[in-house]
Amino acid sequence: MYRNGAGRCASLVRTASLVRTRNAMRGVTIITPTTGRPTLRALIESIDRQTSPTSVVHLLLWDEVGHPAADAPESYNSARRHSITLPPGTGRNGDAPGSPLRAIGLMIARTDWVTFADDDVRWSTGHLTSLEAALAGRRWASTLRTVWSPVGSCLGIDRFESVGDDPTRRVPYEMIDNNCMICTRRATIHQVLERLTEFFRLNCSSA
Repeated sequence: MYRNGAGRCASLVRTASLVRTRNAMRGVTIITPTTGRPTLRALIESIDRQTSPTSVVHLLLWDEVGHPAADAPESYNSARRHSITLPPGTGRNGDAPGSPLRAIGLMIARTDWVTFADDDVRWSTGHLTSLEAALAGRRWASTLRTVWSPVGSCLGIDRFESVGDDPTRRVPYEMIDNNCMICTRRATIHQVLERLTEFFRLNCSSA
């Protein structure tokens, strides 16, 4: 998985779960909150080039915030790709815009497995196959990421130094980028409900 600019690439895999499950990965939902910026097309093309035989559903989550160059949401649709446009303000979440859209995507997903891909990410051709191999019966797994410059130069593997033990980091905890993770849908539902509850508490007034 590549990310443009200060980007991220999931090309190296690390397993990350201690809980085993009987289910093989027969289908996966990819969740993408988007404004329709031009890099979305590159993400879509990279997903369509995956070599894994796993069945894929790709959800594109929109609200009223759109890139000036974006096409109509429905123009991105295909047999396995679906645009869902939500009410104005749905994607707002302070310094983490898009998080409520990811939470809604998790609630909509009907496959056993879910993963995430922001609209400035590109997947390497074997990314999904690597994730499936990393799972090996586990409930979740994650990858490392590679940083690429805006002109396409590989800057190297990001081993999460940007969120490590540095007092200037933006998050005060150890972090796995959601773009680098695959997990069972049920394993995350309680986290989704917590985030939705907090979102509505902050953004919706009672009648």
